Amino acid sequence: MLVRWLRVVGDAAIGTAVLVGIEELLAYASYHWVNQVVAGIVGFLLIIAAFPLAGDITWNARHERTATWTLRLLGLVCLFTLSAALWEADTRAMYDRGRSSDAVVTRTWLTTDDRPEHKADVRRDDGSTVKGVDDDAGYETGERVYVTVDPEGVAEPIIGLPEAPDPLPRRIGLGLVAAAALATSVAAIGLREDNRRRRAELRAARAVRAQRDQEAGGS
Repeated sequence: MLVRWLRVVGDAAIGTAVLVGIEELLAYASYHWVNQVVAGIVGFLLIIAAFPLAGDITWNARHERTATWTLRLLGLVCLFTLSAALWEADTRAMYDRGRSSDAVVTRTWLTTDDRPEHKADVRRDDGSTVKGVDDDAGYETGERVYVTVDPEGVAEPIIGLPEAPDPLPRRIGLGLVAAAALATSVAAIGLREDNRRRRAELRAARAVRAQRDQEAGGS
């Protein structure tokens, strides 16, 4: 029993380390090199690629439903944590190195895609223009604003002053990843035991059948 639960905890720890490692790597990349949209797509693909490690959720119906739901829960939790990590990295990048300056709104418009968004072009006091900035507050043309730009060009420009990142959503997500990984590991352990039992029963049935066939042939 002790060995069984040590294996459960060990599998959960490995799964948590792999998934959290992916999120940490993508958060680092989002801070230094690529914007959070690209990092999010790469992270989603890496998480999907890591899930075959739990691929022995198949055979027995008594555990299969539980294991499937725990795996889905783990996937949703991973996506939440990845989103929180990338948001924190993007916010921290603007807070750490963003440069704010006075500007005036020169044009506003609404995007025409499935989810319209307010956008604005602003002209800074040095004469440079920043185009296509998110305009959630609905500023008017000619209005004076602050605009903050990432000098490394990684994070998207924002209207306003950068805020300090809140680490709480990410920390909650990490705890949920560990809990969901543990639940998935418990379900997978139950499946592995059922699979071994089923394979042993199949081998025993084949042996009995072979013995009967041998006796029938001898008679």
